[in-house]
Amino acid sequence: MELKKMFTYLLESERKAYNPRSFCKVYTMDHQPLNTGEQKDMTEFFTDLITKLEEMGPELVCYSDFCVLYISICVGLV
Repeated sequence: MELKKMFTYLLESERKAYNPRSFCKVYTMDHQPLNTGEQKDMTEFFTDLITKLEEMGPELVCYSDFCVLYISICVGLV
């Protein structure tokens, strides 16, 4: 739900930034809460995020711009 909220905000808002605090509070990696004070490898986080999106399958609610970005990333177009 927080991911959907974040992408909706980024797509619909005219503001230039989004505070991801609520997303970070609920996101887990390796069944552990995300520790925002600990430096993580971007590739590790991104891979984990994409894996979770793929696991959502048909449950993934797509917004046109987000779907294009997601599909482009998955097939290596970006």
